[in-house]
Amino acid sequence: MDQMSDDKRRKKTLAHPLRSRIFGCLDGGRELPTTVICGEVDEQLSVVAYHLRVLEATGLVRAEGTTRPVWSRR
Repeated sequence: MDQMSDDKRRKKTLAHPLRSRIFGCLDGGRELPTTVICGEVDEQLSVVAYHLRVLEATGLVRAEGTTRPVWSRR
């Protein structure tokens, strides 16, 4: 996929209000577990986990750890 397509895909991903809020939680190099992000955006774990996976698929965030991932911005 070329750079332009990646940029468009990322913009579209961040157009979702909750994804944008989640992405904002990870600003400034913060690394947070999913449960902390849930508290910051006041949403259920399953909802936040889904949107984190979408953000990860577009390369906007990354997970470290497998059983209880800690998320950070790329």
